[in-house]
Amino acid sequence: MTEDSRKLSTDEVSALMAGIESGELGEATGIGKDLDVRPFNLGENDATFLGDFFALRMVNEKLSRAIRPVFQPMLHYVPRVNADAPKIVQYEKYTEPLSNFMSLTIFKIEELKGPIMLSMSPEFVSMLTNSFYGGQMVSNDDGSSEFTPTEEGLISMIGDRFLDALVVSWAELEGISSSQRSHETNPKFAPFVEGDELVMVCRFTVQIPDMDPATIDLVYPLQTLKPIGPKLRARINESSEGNGDWSEKLQRAVYEIPLRVTALLSEPTVSVGKLTELMKGDVLVLNVENELPVRVADQTIFSGILGEINGNTAVDLRKIQTKEVTMN
Repeated sequence: MTEDSRKLSTDEVSALMAGIESGELGEATGIGKDLDVRPFNLGENDATFLGDFFALRMVNEKLSRAIRPVFQPMLHYVPRVNADAPKIVQYEKYTEPLSNFMSLTIFKIEELKGPIMLSMSPEFVSMLTNSFYGGQMVSNDDGSSEFTPTEEGLISMIGDRFLDALVVSWAELEGISSSQRSHETNPKFAPFVEGDELVMVCRFTVQIPDMDPATIDLVYPLQTLKPIGPKLRARINESSEGNGDWSEKLQRAVYEIPLRVTALLSEPTVSVGKLTELMKGDVLVLNVENELPVRVADQTIFSGILGEINGNTAVDLRKIQTKEVTMN
């Protein structure tokens, strides 16, 4: 073998084969014979077959719009729902950060030949229940390990409406239906998939005023999506969504417009005479009121109290002005 090449010459290959046939060279000899190896089937647990799963992202965008009315009766307004990009993870990796007490609704989808799971936190369920029955829009984290009958009824209602929205959202890609449904509370013991199996996690973020956004997850076992991989890679024509789609796009575009928010600490009054006498080093006394006006685009929209959070100065919004405002 030459120094500038790692390829065997014809004579070297012939000599090697002759040595193996004569028994002078064993088949287990050579570099790497002592390495610890294990069999591997090419294509096993391969997520690349989905490509960029464009069609699934489009289904999630439709679903995010379709589930807005699902939460309207509980929140008493139509919330904004955003669909995050789908992610592929091992099921045990997905459940690891979750609490041992969750709302897990499992649907058996005949057409996909497997289950899908709707996951919600108990805090979100508690907040929806309180708001639905006229209480304050707050979540009660009382350390409970089971849902009340009222919460279970609300979870069932959400499951029914969510499934209807899911069927409509999947209609253009694949007609689906569900004949069975179950509810579990512990993600580690839910009869869904094994811990080492791959799942597709589709997360939806529900925007709630004066509270942190709530998240709900729709989880697919990856094995159920493999048979329709080509469809998931296809691009869906959105022209069939109807004339109302443009208004949704316009609304999303309006929500992205940046607005300048200003908290007014004080407005001291200074006479013209004193103003002309001010010099470098002079001090103006600022009398900070208990409630500060908070302005959006130079118009007072909120009032709040000055405070601090994580070492940063902050304003705790307490009131919303009831008078009509206009944005120029």
